[in-house]
Amino acid sequence: MSLFLSMNAADLLLQNMGEPHYIKAGSFPISQFIAPLFSSLSMESLVILERTFWWLHITGIFIFLNYLYFSKHLHILLAFPNTYFANLNPKGYFKNNPTYKSN
Repeated sequence: MSLFLSMNAADLLLQNMGEPHYIKAGSFPISQFIAPLFSSLSMESLVILERTFWWLHITGIFIFLNYLYFSKHLHILLAFPNTYFANLNPKGYFKNNPTYKSN
């Protein structure tokens, strides 16, 4: 998250400096407080920092996606299809058992 916020802080400064590639994209409510840390850098340094933060952030996402299947975080993703495809009939329900009724 710190890489993402630092990337946005550098992006905010580049937007304010008038770099043609960086158009005004809205407000950065948290990154605006990090931006003063980078305000003394040149435009070229800010571009390098912003791109470096972006690539490190994407690399972290790819590493986490590979780790996901071996961790307990997978249940968060599988909870939605598990709930959607769940059997809603009560336990012990059989078509020939008149005691239970199907939903």
